[in-house]
Amino acid sequence: MARREIQLTPQFSQQSEGGASRIRIVAVSTDESIPSAIFRYLLLPLQPGQEEQLGRFDGICWPAELDELAEGAPFETAEPPWFRLDYVDLVVNSAAAVEEVWQTIRDEAQHLLDTLARLDRLTAAEPVVLFSDSAT
Repeated sequence: MARREIQLTPQFSQQSEGGASRIRIVAVSTDESIPSAIFRYLLLPLQPGQEEQLGRFDGICWPAELDELAEGAPFETAEPPWFRLDYVDLVVNSAAAVEEVWQTIRDEAQHLLDTLARLDRLTAAEPVVLFSDSAT
């Protein structure tokens, strides 16, 4: 399999007076074997009991989730309503936390690519035939 690449581009905001900092990371895949939408979200009510909903970032997708989760918004019948996006926006409480988040996301994205590469190297084994004894 060809080499897979994902480009992660961070954008950092200046720390506000309250100490919060913002980081936005955009993912762009360089080939068709992996989508750019690698960030996993869960759609949750903005406030308990209200209908207005918001996607909550949960992490980088696992390989199976790249095929199973809808891109952009959850499938109408999805329960729970998971989906994927090609970006993540996070607000954290310090500049140090921004660096930690940025490193964690890079590590998780690299882990996704490494796992996909391992899956490409799977080899077929001899089949096993199973049967039941209908005489009993």
